Formats: sequence, C-alpha cells, structure tokens
Amino acid sequence: MRRYSPIIKRNRIPFINFETGAPKADMSQPSVVTPFTQEKQRKILKLVNETAPLRLFRGRVIPQLSTFRFRGGGRLMTGQIGVFHRGGGHRQRLRLIDYKRGRKDIYATVLRIEYCPGRTSFLALIQYTDGVLSYIVAPETLRPGDRVVASETAPITPGNCLPLRNIPAGTIIHNLEPRPGAGGQINRSAGCFAAIMSKDTQWATIKLNSTEIKRFPLDCWAVVGQVGNANFWARAKGHCRVKRWLGWRPSVHGVAKNPVEHPHGGGTSHKGPKRNPVSPWGGLVLQKTRSRHKPRTNVISPPSGATTRCGSGVVWQLEDTCLFFLPFTHTPSRRIHRSILASSPRMSNSASSNNVMLEGGQDTDGHKFTSLQDMWSEKLSAGSDEWYGKAVSYWQNQPSSDDGVLQGFEGLSPTDVMGSLKFLDTIERRVPNPPMFRTVADCGAGIGRVSREVLTQRFQTIDLVEPCANLLESAQKTLNPASTAPCRVERFLQMGVQDFNPELGRYDVIWNQWCLLYLTDEDLVAYLKRCKAALAPKDGVIVVKENVVIEGKFVVDKDDNSITRTDSQYKTLFARAGLHLVLEMLQPHWPNDLFPVKMYCLR
Repeated sequence: MRRYSPIIKRNRIPFINFETGAPKADMSQPSVVTPFTQEKQRKILKLVNETAPLRLFRGRVIPQLSTFRFRGGGRLMTGQIGVFHRGGGHRQRLRLIDYKRGRKDIYATVLRIEYCPGRTSFLALIQYTDGVLSYIVAPETLRPGDRVVASETAPITPGNCLPLRNIPAGTIIHNLEPRPGAGGQINRSAGCFAAIMSKDTQWATIKLNSTEIKRFPLDCWAVVGQVGNANFWARAKGHCRVKRWLGWRPSVHGVAKNPVEHPHGGGTSHKGPKRNPVSPWGGLVLQKTRSRHKPRTNVISPPSGATTRCGSGVVWQLEDTCLFFLPFTHTPSRRIHRSILASSPRMSNSASSNNVMLEGGQDTDGHKFTSLQDMWSEKLSAGSDEWYGKAVSYWQNQPSSDDGVLQGFEGLSPTDVMGSLKFLDTIERRVPNPPMFRTVADCGAGIGRVSREVLTQRFQTIDLVEPCANLLESAQKTLNPASTAPCRVERFLQMGVQDFNPELGRYDVIWNQWCLLYLTDEDLVAYLKRCKAALAPKDGVIVVKENVVIEGKFVVDKDDNSITRTDSQYKTLFARAGLHLVLEMLQPHWPNDLFPVKMYCLR
C-alpha cells in the first residue's frame, strides 16, 4: 500500500532582491497624451504582424527566475481524491513574475516572449539597463526589442506601467491593482483587458473584462494594453494525451458512476438523472447560488431603469447595457443637459418639413417663440456683438478643465471620443474620395480636448480656433507646438468662429463641435460658405457635431446664448450654404436624458 506524507508541501517562492542602485531615467512629462484604445491596438497589431510576427522562445526557462512547482494532483494528505479530474502531468517550473513592477523609472528591453505552462498568457523576459532580468505578462503588441518602463510619467504605450491618475480615460489596461501597493491581480489571463471609463478626484471608474464596472483608487497602478494570446481558446490540443501532460484527468458524468459514488449513478440504462442536477455531495449545481444581498465593494451595479444614484454620482444606463459613472462635482450642464425640455409633452410635435425655419421654440425660462425669425428679431435687438459677448463671458468664468468645459459631464468624454473616432473611420471607408487627413482646423476648440483625444491620432497638423483666452491658454499648455510628435499644433487663433476666415484650400477637414449653436442663422451660413472655400480641392470635408432636437422645437439657453436647433433646421442651413450632406450619424451610447448628439459630414 502506498504511503502519503502527512505534511503537505507548498510552493514557497524565495525572496530575491533585485535592487542594484541603478540610476533613475529622466522621465519627462509627455507633451501629448492620448488614450490607447482597442482601435489603435488593432492597427498597431496589423502592422506588427506584417513586419515582426510573434515567435515564441523554445529554449529553457531561466533557473534564477523559476522554482520547482509542487502539484498535489488533487489529493488530500491521506491520499484520497479531494479534487476530481486532476493528477499526473509533466514536471513544470513556477515562473517568478513581477506583478508589482517595483523598479520605477528604469527602462527595460524585451529579450523574448515565452510560453508558460499552467498559464494562458505568454510571458516577456525583460532586461533592465543595469542587467537585471525579470518576467512580466506580455501584452498583445509587445515584441522583442521593445522598451518598457514603470513610471508615473511613462508614455501611454503597451507594456508601460502607470498609476490610474496618469492614464487617460478610454485606455485599455491589464494587470490592475485592487488596492494601492497590492500588485497587479486583476485581468492577467490571456486576452483580458479593462477600460477606464471616467475619473474624478479620488476614483477611476473601470469596466472590467467581466463587464462589471467598479471604482478603483487613482493611486492603483496598471499596465497599458491587452494581455496577449487572445486566441488561446482556439488552439487545438491535437490528441487526448496533451491534456494528460497538462495535468488533467478524464471527467466522468455522474450517471455513468455507481450509486455509492454519485447521486446520479446506478440504474440499468444510461438515461439522464431523474432529479435536479446535484454535485457528488448532494448540493445543487447549474444554478445561481450567489446571495442577492451579498455586498459588493465599490461595484456600480444599478437596478433596471434609466438612472440610479451610486455614492457621490449617478450611473447612466445606456443602449447597449454599458454604464457610465458621473460624479456629482458640478451642476448639470446647460450646454448639454436638456432633460426637462426634451421630455416635455409640449415639445413632442414633430416639425413640418415644408418650412422648417418657421418652427416654434422656447427658451429655458419657458418663453415661447413662434419661429426662428421671431426669436432672432427679439434676441438681436441690441446687436450681434452683445449676443456673442455674453457667450464668451460665460465660458471665461468656467474652469479650464475637461470637467469644466463639459460642465460636470467629464464621464461622457470617452463616449464622445469613441464616437468621433468611429465617425472618422466611417468617413474614410464610405465617403467617395475621402480626405487625406493631413491638416485640420478645430473650431471652438476650448481647452483642446477634441484635438488632444481625437485629432492628434489622425492628422499631421492642427489649427485651433477659440475666442476665450483662458481656454486657449490651457490648450497651449497641453498641446505643445514645439513637440516632435507625428502630429503638431501649428496655430492658436483667438477669435470667434463667426470671425474666422480660413485660408483658401488649406484644410482637409474642418471640425466643428459644440460651437455652431452660438451662431446666428446668417453668420452660420456665411461661416459655412467660407469653410467650403477653405477645403482642399475635391476631397476636403466639413464635420459638424452638435446637440440636436430630433422631435420637438428648438431651445434657447439664456445663460450662455446657445440655441439647440432641430435636425431639419441644420439641414436647411447646410443647403443655404451650398453644402451637400454626404454622411450623418448619431452619437452612439449617449444617455437618453440628454439631447442627442448628431454628426454631419458636408462638402
């Protein structure tokens, strides 16, 4: 009879001090910080696979970075089976992986990508500048020869480790810390990644790979990118012996066992169980067993409905069941938020398409107008300079930050960015003679949020047009004109959009987002005519992205002198300017309680 030791062996990893006193690298703050999204990763991966396809290292593991892995084979200390379907297998060594990335501000070079037994993801062997070797989880686009670093000011590239406060919203991450200093514990399996949805002063709202949305402290560190080997599940084992080499034994259904071994066992025929599925010990299986009332720490889990309060914020239920956590740091934006007026019964009548400019409307105080002409004759009685001056003075008193220009809706910035990038992709694919994406004008740029998050990823040269001095100064700080990045900002123009006279034939794209709602009808038509003349011949386009009223009447905001026009009114003004609508798209995943955002591509 085989005897088993009453002492259970454990995998004890010895402590290794990797510190050598190496000097820290000079980590300067990057001039342009853009999120690393799935779309960007897809393009990089396509290029990398063509030039440097992934080849795994087929040699031996480094002994100093591994230890013997003891496997009990699913047996108890008495030798009885404690876990079914385990046992045997080839000998394996346990790799010592640096989940904490504790060596800060020291660059490391990727030497090779290795297979790790017992793990779905690949490992990358890196060597620091002082010669120290270490294993890290290999991201999807990492290849031998790449450089990685763990630093608070590291570039937003795959494999770099940063705190959440310095990673822009919309970036995909992995190897996430649940608590500051705990080391990466979340999203480490092959193909896993999480997405930063929004950030406030203390927390980052992150959508995990399980679609669960949780809040994490901003001091937690994470690695940029998606874990590699995403298609591990498609690998064919080849034959059953491979499973035995990996330490897996055959699984047997309960109905094929004897009645002393399983409640489903016994009988003279191989039929299904005549009771609810249970485990060998009689417990229910194949059912939801989690308690409804079990608390979830920092989990944003709203009930069925449009919105629900969660801590110090609100959770918006979107169309595809995706959620966004918006902190209550400011009052709702009058520029974007129109929930009361948009859902008012008196605005439910759709306008006639025969004469859309005669549609009625109202302002935020409930004062009604019979038509746009009636509204303009009343509002412009003191001249257009006073109309535009009130809007400029309103925005000069707002904070020069993403949360300030979005009026407390900073959590919607990733949604807006993703929609804009998708619209540019659609223009490139579907519009005949698409633009060359060389030079773009960001009109009504504010602090340069759209240029920083969207336009720098597609264009070579950017011109910013903004009437508010404080917002333009903030844009100059975040978008460095002297940057050597592939995209650079060439001009910062402080003027109103109504006074902007672009150079003839200069721009491939003129981007107008949340700025045309301040122009009068006549100034808007004149401005669009000047933009049409400034487009590159044959392939230039004008992009308009504004809040619109799909069904109802226009709304005038008395605080900042903005007007939310109907979709029909915008199309009528486009036609008056001699422009043709070649593409239009609604902003996806926009909360239902806000006015819809629509994007137009004009020529």
